Amino acid sequence: MKLLFLNTSGAWGGQEMFSGELFVKLREKDVDVRFVLRPGFPLEKFLRAAGHGDRLLETAPKRRYFDRGLDRLLRAEYRAGRVDLVHTFVSAEISYATLAARFMGRARPGFVHHLQMLPGHRRKDLFHRLAYAPLDRVVTITQQIGDRVRELWPVRPERVWPLYYGLDLAYLEVDEARVAAARERWKLPTTGRCIGLVGQICTIKGQLEVFRAFRALADEHPDLSLVIAGTPVGDEPAYYDALLAEIESAQLSQRVVLTGFCDDVPALLRHFDVFALGSYHEPFGRVVIESMAAGCTTIGTRAGGVPEIIDDGVDGMLYEARDVAGLTDALRRALSMTESERAAMQAAAREKVATRFGMDRFMREMLATYREVLEERRA
Repeated sequence: MKLLFLNTSGAWGGQEMFSGELFVKLREKDVDVRFVLRPGFPLEKFLRAAGHGDRLLETAPKRRYFDRGLDRLLRAEYRAGRVDLVHTFVSAEISYATLAARFMGRARPGFVHHLQMLPGHRRKDLFHRLAYAPLDRVVTITQQIGDRVRELWPVRPERVWPLYYGLDLAYLEVDEARVAAARERWKLPTTGRCIGLVGQICTIKGQLEVFRAFRALADEHPDLSLVIAGTPVGDEPAYYDALLAEIESAQLSQRVVLTGFCDDVPALLRHFDVFALGSYHEPFGRVVIESMAAGCTTIGTRAGGVPEIIDDGVDGMLYEARDVAGLTDALRRALSMTESERAAMQAAAREKVATRFGMDRFMREMLATYREVLEERRA
């Protein structure tokens, strides 16, 4: 099995992190996989730091959907027999991979695309029909995304396979020294109970709604604090300013911690009693399964993929996105649970993550997907 990953994104978000981490996991299993990427950006730096510089093919596409330089690179790899299957992660790059295999017939490699965002418009025009027709699998991170793909994309329905992310539980294991370092670094509260959330600070992440729910409970729970981890999104400076202004106006600055960029989420989660997601829409919600596995009482929005993760009242709680009153009520219930009720919910959450969202399960199913595509191609 000779795999080729393709991801020329210059950003460093969940999609880029996922493709890099999956590559590393495959190399740990001695899978023959190489990576076509853009030099000088975080993904390349991550893979080189992980010791995989010899597995990288560098390119810098100048055109969206079809680039001659990248086309030549891919065709050379295909014709030399160095690729059995191409795995793409950015929808705009599907055409790079598939159009490079034009005129190859049955000799072409297989194609798997990993979709992590909910499609917003139809792609059944002639160009997308030609570019997407060779896709052997579209792997979606939730059932909801899979259903939308079947509706909007020119892909045979049986080729769309939902596959939940996998979380390496060892990633969340932190010693007391790391916890103490996090506490000192971010000046985290050492007494009382803490509500926390992690994510870029912007409208769709809902930090304002979480703060307003916290404000509604502040007098009722004088020992309660709020920790907001994340950096402001560059094109929404007014949102961050509005958040700061509301905190100041409510005279709660001493009870709210803004950590800025957080590079040690596992240690930070150890300080949260309750994790409150504010997102208007979350394609999956990796931080949700992280908080569940870390032992936080987890509250999520009924939006995107989150309802596929949390069973309301069993392993977490759900509320309608943007509904401050609904979130306030969920927080009040979480804070008023008995110790045994809290322990039961946390145990159910950890069990779900271990069985449904564990990394071992994910890697087995991902490798099975590759093998099945290759077997279909041979047949």
